[in-house]
Amino acid sequence: MTHIDPCHDGIRSHTCIKHIPQWPDNSAAMVALRTEMQANGCRVPVHMTPKQEITDADSRERWRAAKALQLGKIPVVIEESETAHIASLQALIMRRHLTKSALAYLAYPILKPALEEARARRYGVLKNSENAHISRSELNSLPGLPKNIEELAELFGVNRHYVFDAKKVHEIFAKDAAYKAQMEPRILCEPIGGEHEQHRPVGLGAVIAGFEGKKQDRRVDHAQLELFGRAVRTFCIRAPQIADEAAARRIVRDQLDKVTPEELENIQRTAAMIASEARAISKGAGK
Repeated sequence: MTHIDPCHDGIRSHTCIKHIPQWPDNSAAMVALRTEMQANGCRVPVHMTPKQEITDADSRERWRAAKALQLGKIPVVIEESETAHIASLQALIMRRHLTKSALAYLAYPILKPALEEARARRYGVLKNSENAHISRSELNSLPGLPKNIEELAELFGVNRHYVFDAKKVHEIFAKDAAYKAQMEPRILCEPIGGEHEQHRPVGLGAVIAGFEGKKQDRRVDHAQLELFGRAVRTFCIRAPQIADEAAARRIVRDQLDKVTPEELENIQRTAAMIASEARAISKGAGK
């Protein structure tokens, strides 16, 4: 273990944790951490590579708090750069306050590079031993080495079912940034209960189902807009063909008498919108 100045310009987050949201500066967790560190200093070391890249999310929060407090020195544990993703994955699994869905969601982007690191490390060890002739393809069939990210996740206690769901959620969020902004905090929040139950964490399955529901709503909205367009077109084309205006008014009144007050307000808004757009088109045509 060594000690460094937390305000050093070279300290930064490793790419393996950049997808993990930081605590906001004014959050209760960060305020509590700064208060504790101001009284007792940084007692838990920060994990980083020799290039001063922080390899786990909790270390990043401790470093941010120490930097804000301008502490003179903080304890540091140096991790091997070649196994940074594995170290990050190990630290992530220790965040016991997270749900299984949250762990899988945060772990998913790390799994593939962590598996590559594990294979590279095993290959390097074997190449330096009596198995110097072994190929990388033969390496993948060796017992004890995960064959895919699902097997690696299960070694860390994350069921492959959650890995598949995490993959799908990441794909959804890549397509819909607004949905990600809405749902990612719900995935990662801590269980509270009681009067705060509406803020409880959501599972990955619920996020996937919610997105499918949004797609269905969009299809319904599109169908309703098409129907609305046909209705407006029919009204605008056929209404001028009615010769007996008095008779037409009686028909309109008879129909309007059958609707609810809420429906009547909707009709008034629609009629006003049609009239407004018609005036705008007329003015544009007159120029």
